[in-house]
Amino acid sequence: MQLKPRGDTEVMSHGTPNIGYRPTRFEQDWAPEGESSIDTALRHAVEKTTVKHTFHLPRGVRVECAVMPLLPMSLLGCRNPDPPPKPVDAKVYERMHLAPANPLAPPAPISSAAAPAPMIKVDNSAECAAARVAGSPPPPGCEGILLPVKPAGPASSASSWVPASDQFH
Repeated sequence: MQLKPRGDTEVMSHGTPNIGYRPTRFEQDWAPEGESSIDTALRHAVEKTTVKHTFHLPRGVRVECAVMPLLPMSLLGCRNPDPPPKPVDAKVYERMHLAPANPLAPPAPISSAAAPAPMIKVDNSAECAAARVAGSPPPPGCEGILLPVKPAGPASSASSWVPASDQFH
């Protein structure tokens, strides 16, 4: 307990004194903070059984893969060991944000009456013929196509089945 002067009054401080801790040679044998001795043993076993390989691909691309047989939830993992490339300077993109020196197209003349849009005629005769052959309803725009009407047969013959040998006696 120390007394520190503070203005007219003295204030008590209940802090722990700094004795200057220095690590010893036994520091590596202790489990890290927040990890039990079982966790440490498992971590060391996984580190010793992990197999790592770096694949060198074209254009200087590297892929680092690791296989961890003792850790089934992450049995195989690959990553890019290289840091991300440095971003391009803003000066490179400066010209992209500028307006072109010459306009791309001359401005359209202002007229009081707008020109009517040209009519486009679409020929869908192939679709109409395909619908007619298939017996399906025709697409919009097919005029003058009549679909064949199937004659309705007697309901009793359509719902009953008779083997071929028993049809004729």
